[in-house]
Parts: sequence; structure tokens; C-alpha cells
Amino acid sequence: TKQRILVVEESATLRYMLGKTIQKQGYELLSVDSFSSAIETLDTGSQNLHGILVGWPNYEHFEYSKELLVLLDREPYSEVPVILLSNDAELDLLNWMSTRKATALIPWENYQEVVASLQTMLSPSVEPVIEQRKELRSQVPTRVLFVDDSKSIRVYYQRLLERNHYEVVTAASVNDAYEIATSQHIDIAIVDYFMPGENGYVLCQRLRDNPETSDIRTAVITGTYLDAVITDCLQAGAIECMFKNEAEELFLARIAAMRCFIEVQRSIEKQRENLAAILESVGEGVYGVDKKGRITFMNPAALTVLGLHDVTTVLGKQATDIFHLNKADFRSLDCLKEAYTSGEKLKGWETVFRHQNGKKIPVDCTLHPLYVDDALEGSVIAFRDISDRKLLEEKLRWQATHDHLTGLYNRRYFENYLENEISRVQRSGIMSAVVYMDLDRFKYVNDTAGHEVGDRLLIDLSQSLSRHLRRHDIAARIGGDEFAIILKNVDAELAVKLADEVRTALSCLRVHYEDDCYHVNASFGVAMMDDATISA
Repeated sequence: TKQRILVVEESATLRYMLGKTIQKQGYELLSVDSFSSAIETLDTGSQNLHGILVGWPNYEHFEYSKELLVLLDREPYSEVPVILLSNDAELDLLNWMSTRKATALIPWENYQEVVASLQTMLSPSVEPVIEQRKELRSQVPTRVLFVDDSKSIRVYYQRLLERNHYEVVTAASVNDAYEIATSQHIDIAIVDYFMPGENGYVLCQRLRDNPETSDIRTAVITGTYLDAVITDCLQAGAIECMFKNEAEELFLARIAAMRCFIEVQRSIEKQRENLAAILESVGEGVYGVDKKGRITFMNPAALTVLGLHDVTTVLGKQATDIFHLNKADFRSLDCLKEAYTSGEKLKGWETVFRHQNGKKIPVDCTLHPLYVDDALEGSVIAFRDISDRKLLEEKLRWQATHDHLTGLYNRRYFENYLENEISRVQRSGIMSAVVYMDLDRFKYVNDTAGHEVGDRLLIDLSQSLSRHLRRHDIAARIGGDEFAIILKNVDAELAVKLADEVRTALSCLRVHYEDDCYHVNASFGVAMMDDATISA
């Protein structure tokens, strides 16, 4: 019987991503598009759920959040594993997680970790998993460098890792760790972010930038969830951001995933004779070319991604003719094509392949040249379709700069844009203006008609506002009932005229609810950017 997983996410795009990821692993999917629907589903008590995934909202006045948390603390759901996906978890949510068993928090950027985390939480122990993988592991043990200025933490994680068959060496500072990494063989480096002197991301950068250590898989571990910490780590080259308060099972699952990647690399580099068997079992696309770029083999996953049906039809043909983009589609050099003949090693190279129906497929490639007696004989290329990741990245970028309800830009984007616009005005001397809007009587609408009517009024207002802006102007929602507009290349007279046009348009807005009609007025303020001394 398949294990049933409930997915709760308002965004259709993100809900589709999660559902597809879950179903690929053989789980039965039950999804809802709102917290209210989730509460209704759970209240029936007839759903035999094995796990619950919740996309946590990042906006205010969410009515059903507390009600859902209370429900998840009660029978029959108090023991059901819950994974929350959020980019900005509030303190109340973190406190709730700390008191509930079988609960984890995963940033949206790492949504693909949901499967590993879910499998770990649904299994009674990670030990059977480790024992099952023993036969697949190479004889070379995985060496882990653990860096933390606290001796007690170093000892704790060293013992945990050694119990799970890792070789561990520890360091108390960035400099000590870097010396070890450059003098010994290290596969994985786990680095504390906050340390005296230099923070952990500095070590990640140094390991990444040194050719001798660039193959080390780095992860940062911290006791504090901060967006700035995660951003620093990823930009410095870390591939994981771990948390000291997460369950041991989740920590080990993340390390196991990193070790798995290392072992696949070793298999490709050192055990070429076993390649055919491995190709049939891996989920990523893999193909080989000779030193002239002609296809020598291709696994079933690669055939599927590229829309091919019979490998014999492509053997001996140029890979560039079969699925590379045409020259006209490349804005720069086709580095993958060049690497076929140069023997250059590529890792994490993003490019675009061509499906047989003409569709473009974004992929992430790793190329390993194959040498026999120091002579280049060809290359093995592993790739995966990253279309879902690109779509999610685009969605996350939009969410980071826009207001969830109205679709206008948010306060953070507006402030950055305003700062840049002030600099442009100071350089060019061409005036711009800021229009500030504060809605009147909006609280009255919310209090008498409810948030649903208030939200509808905000949406209609934002759409009207967007229609009356010029192509190069921008509007943002900077508070609950506060809006701002930047009018570019205007003098005072034109700025006032445009603001008055917006005011007139907004005064005509009406929202009907039951037998009543609601509208709001707005107070406007216009400020010119025309002085060399202006600042944000």
C-alpha cells in the first residue's frame, strides 16, 4: 500500500512542483490549495495520512495558520511527520516546531530535500539504510572535515559521524581547517558559520577558489536561521546549509546525499568497466562521446529526456547534431562541444539541449574526460533536466520582489529601486517624483465586511493603479494600506497631474458585498527628486 502524503500550498506552481517530486518516489498524493481546505480535510478524520507538507505563507493576517497548528498537535495527527517549507519562518512557528516531534523546516530553495527528509522521518531508524548501502560503497572511506570553535560540538559530531562509518578530522578555526584541507585528502567539509575571527563562509570561498580543494563538497552548519547566512553560504560555494537543532537523522541524510554524489564521481573516474551496469540504475541522463564528439553510449534516462527511442539510431553520430542547440541559438561559445575534444573537465555546467520535438531543455552537466595511457579517448557526461528548478527559481525570484496579494512590487524592492533612482537623478539632473498613497477608511472596510472584501478592494485598486502608470513607472505596496509610485522623468507639474489622474481613477472603485457598497479614498503626497543632496 502506498503511503499517503498531504500537500498544502496556495501557489499552483509550487503545489505542482511538490506533487511531482512526491509522486516520483511512489507516494500517493493528496493536495489542497488553501489552509481552510486543509483544515476541512483533516477535520473529517477519515484520511489515513503518513506525512504532511505545508508551504508556509509569508504574508500577514493569515487567519487559519494557528488553527492548523493546533489541529496538527492533536490526535490522530500529533505523531504524523510534518515538513514546513518557508523562506522566512517567524519566531512563533519555530517555537511551535521545537515542541512537536517529527517536524522539520526546509527553505523553498532546497525543496528537493523534501524526499530525503520525508523518507528519514517515515523510517524508524537510519541504520538499516546505512547497512543496505554498504555493499554499494567503494572501499575508500569518505573523509569529513568538521570545523567548529566549540570543542564539545566538535566531539559530538565527530562521534556521530564515526558511528556511521565516516572518517573524521576536526579543526577549531578557518586557518587550521584550510591547512588540513590543503595537506590531506578531504571529501566533505562541514563548517560552522559563526566563529571568532573569520566566519565559515570565508573557508568555503577559499576551498572553492583553490584548484587543489575545489572538489571538496562544502556545507555550512549553524544554530540560527537567517536569510543572510544562507545567502552568504550559497554564494561562497556551499551546497548545503544545515542547522544544529535539526534531528540527527536529517543531518545524516544530508551527509549521505553528499557522500552519494562523491561515490558516483569515483565510480565514473575509477571504475569505467562497471559503467554499463551503473548507467541502467541511475536516474540522471548519462551518455558518452569519443574524442571527436561522436556518441558511444546513452542510458535510458538520457533517451527519455531528449525524446529519443532507440539508442542505435544515435550511436556514432555527432552529439552536437542530435541534441545540441544550433549555432545561431548560442550567444557565446558552446563550452560542452569544446570540452569533447579538449579533454577539459566540466562540473555543474548549465546549458540547453534540444528535444526531438524542438523544445529547449535546460540541463546541468558534469563532464569527465576518459584517458587511456595519458591519451584522451572520449568523455562521459552526466546531465539532468533542470526545467522544474528553473521554473521554481523564477517563481521564487518573483515572490522575493512582489507583494503576494496585489502583485505589485514589495517594500524591499521599492526601497532598492528608489535608492538607484536617486543616484540616477543625481548623475543626470533629470527629475523624478515619488507619490505616496495612504488609504482612508480601509480599516473600516475590513472590520465591517471582512478581510476577503478588503483583499478584493486592494486587488482592484492595484490593477487600476497599474493601468494608469506609464511603461517606465513602478508601483509598490509598502504596507497594509500604504502604496508608493515612482514617476520617472517628470517635472513638478506633470507629477501632480499624473498623481491626480490616479486619485480620480481610484475614487471610482467600488466593491459590493451583500447589500452594501464599499469604497475608500486615499491621501496623496508628492515629493520631487531634483536636488543633488537628496537621499533615501
